[in-house]
Parts: sequence; structure tokens; C-alpha cells
Amino acid sequence: MLSCGAGLLCSQCRTRGNQRLRARFRRARDVAMREVANAGLLLGFARWSEKLITLTIPHDEHGLPMPPDRRVSLLRDAWTRFLRVLNRGPFAPSRGVKPSWYRVTEWTPGQDGWGHPHIHLWAVCPWIDRVWLLRAWRESVAAAGYSWRDGAQPVIDVRAARPRNGRSDDSVALELVKYMTKDLDAGGLVDPELYALVYELFDGSRRTQGSSGFVARGEAERVPAPPCSCGHVGCDSFVVAVGSEAFEDHLHVIAEEQAARSRERRERLASSRGRVA
Repeated sequence: MLSCGAGLLCSQCRTRGNQRLRARFRRARDVAMREVANAGLLLGFARWSEKLITLTIPHDEHGLPMPPDRRVSLLRDAWTRFLRVLNRGPFAPSRGVKPSWYRVTEWTPGQDGWGHPHIHLWAVCPWIDRVWLLRAWRESVAAAGYSWRDGAQPVIDVRAARPRNGRSDDSVALELVKYMTKDLDAGGLVDPELYALVYELFDGSRRTQGSSGFVARGEAERVPAPPCSCGHVGCDSFVVAVGSEAFEDHLHVIAEEQAARSRERRERLASSRGRVA
């Protein structure tokens, strides 16, 4: 159960990492929604709401398929410029409260097999006009160095996050978590050479990013998992602790104890053989 930490290559580490990401996102979202509600920003004509936004980039340039590394770098540069625009507009503070947001970069093989990098963005903020959003993202991609054909537009998706079919508000959190934490290779098997390139492009970079203090505020209110009968944290409360650092620490402690017992058995066996000889 020891972790190698290579989440881009190791499916087990990626699964555990996504579990931790889900837990952090849910805690941070709960705090952000409470702050917005306490400020009265969820009521009235200009009320705030939760939104899910997907941002994509074109797959061709000057009539030719765009190489994978160009696609990834273009997405990164465009996002940096787009965030500046958002901070001057819908992400500007209101009534002393700054909108909260969280983004995850996802990569799937895409229809051409060369990769489809895109961004999933969650935000609780004022209303955003879709035409404005489309224009702002198009200009950000252009500013990052892409030449748009006349009349060409990027593909974006904007939707409200709200309970559906009479379900509780917690169902929104569950859907958000699922939406925001899909695997890097969620589209299926990838050609080894292409996946090696994707690993190189994403290695050392941040797949996730949140607004200032978003994750930290959620972690400050984190409730530790209760200790179990073995004296460690996590065994009797797997559902509560799964994906948390507490459960991860517990796995390491158990693994170390098992390794220590194995060493002791080997030493006793070697000692007994020595006495018999």
C-alpha cells in the first residue's frame, strides 16, 4: 500500500490522489457556499450561483493538425490571460466577498488521437453572459498566439449547478466532485508514445488551481477521523477518512509495522538456524 507518488503513470496513486482531491474540494466548496450565503448573495435579482464551465482550444492551426505539445502550451497560456479578465469582471469582489473558483485541467485522447486538453472550471459568482464569456476566451486564446480563421469560435460549455429531480443540495456537491476530478486519461487507453509525451508536458505542473484561500479555508475546518481500536486513524471510519491524509498516513503506518514484523521473523529464523548449526 506504499505510494510511489507518480500519479500520471500509476493508476493506484492517481486514484488515491483523486480521492484526496474530492475530499478537499467538497470541504472548500462547503465553506465558500456558506460565506456567500451569509453575505446574502444567493438571494435577490443580482444573486450569485454555482457554475460549471468547460474551456477548449482548437485542434488545428493554419489548416494543419496542431501537435500535442502546442495544444497543451496554448491552453496554459490562454488560461493565464483569461483569468486576468475574469478577475476584472465576474470574479471581482462584491459586498466584501470575493467569488470562489476551482479549475482542473483534463486531457483525453480526442477524436484525432492527438489529445484533447481542456479545462473544467467551477465558480460561485455573479451571472456571466455566455456571449461575453465566449468572446473573452477567444481573445485570450488569440493573445496566447493562436490565429483564428474568420468567423471561427472556440467550443465552450456553461451550465448552472443546481439540485435536479427533487434531490438535496448535497447531490450538487457529488456531481461537482465527479465532474471536477476525472482522470487525466479518462478517454481510455492511449498510445504509449503519446502518453509519454503527455506525461512530460504535465509533469511538474499544476493540474488544479483554486482562488486565493479556497482550499485553505476548507482544510481549516477539517474534522479528523476518529481513532480505531488498533490505535491508528481510519480503520473504523473508512468512509469518512478515505482519501484523506489521515487515512494515507494510516496505510503507511500499517505498511511499516508489517515490514518491521517481517524483519523480526527473518531475524528470529536466522538466529534459530544458527543455534541448530
